Amino acid sequence: DKQIASMNSTHLDRYVCKINNIYILQVNQSPPNIIVQQKQSVKINCHQSDTNNNMYWYRQQSSTELQLVVHSPYLSTPEYGHNIEDRFSITRSVVENITLQIENVQTSDTGFYLCATKWHSAVT
Repeated sequence: DKQIASMNSTHLDRYVCKINNIYILQVNQSPPNIIVQQKQSVKINCHQSDTNNNMYWYRQQSSTELQLVVHSPYLSTPEYGHNIEDRFSITRSVVENITLQIENVQTSDTGFYLCATKWHSAVT
C-alpha cells in the first residue's frame, strides 16, 4: 500500500496500479451443432461452472458483428437485444444454466450462437 497524504511537485512520477485476478470459468453449450427445419422449434442449452448471476446469449450471422440476443440477470426479467423477435425466449431455473428457445425457426435465424457469462466483483 502506498499513500500520499499531501500531494506536491516532489511526488511527480509514474505510478502503476496493478491488480491480478486469475479466475477460471468453464461454459459449455449443447448441442454444439444444430440443423433445424423451418417452422420447427429449437433449444440450445448452456451451463456455467460457477454461480455468476449474469448470463448472455449472442448470435453472429454471416460476417456481421455479435448481436446481443438476451441478457439474463438471475431471478430478474431478461433483457432482449434490439430487433430480437418474440419467437426467442429463455429458461433459467437455476443460476448455472440457461436455455435459449427459438419457436417457428426462420432461415433468418441461421448463425453462430454464443453463450457467455460475466463475473462481477464489488469494488470498494
